[in-house]
Amino acid sequence: MAILYTNNSSGYFKKNRKKAKNLSANQLSKYEVDLRKHNKHMKKLGLHDMMFDLETYVKYRHGLLKTKIKSREFVPLTSVEPYKRETPNYPSLSDNFGNGGTIDHKQRQERIEISKQFSVVPAYNKGPYMVVGKEDLKTAGRKV
Repeated sequence: MAILYTNNSSGYFKKNRKKAKNLSANQLSKYEVDLRKHNKHMKKLGLHDMMFDLETYVKYRHGLLKTKIKSREFVPLTSVEPYKRETPNYPSLSDNFGNGGTIDHKQRQERIEISKQFSVVPAYNKGPYMVVGKEDLKTAGRKV
């Protein structure tokens, strides 16, 4: 059985790391597009300290730039007093529906008499409900 020893401090990783060489114009344009996407994403996340310019972004992509994440202190939530309205409350709608409950008895009776002339039925087969006159109740509004 063979025992394999590894030593990370031998310099192997430093020698074989990707190095930022002189970039071609095509590579540089691709990095610019990636930089815009990266900065937009970091701005959405609220990580403004992770937004870079082109030089530092290229170093970041090649692993030559180490970023430090700042730790934030925990701030406990303090109790907040409940909101109290300063102005009086004015209701926007009364409890009576329709015209605010101002229809007199005569108008109400007229509406009842008119509604007796119609019926609400489903139209055709599984169709929506519709208002149909009593004389058209058998045909349910179909053209016969």
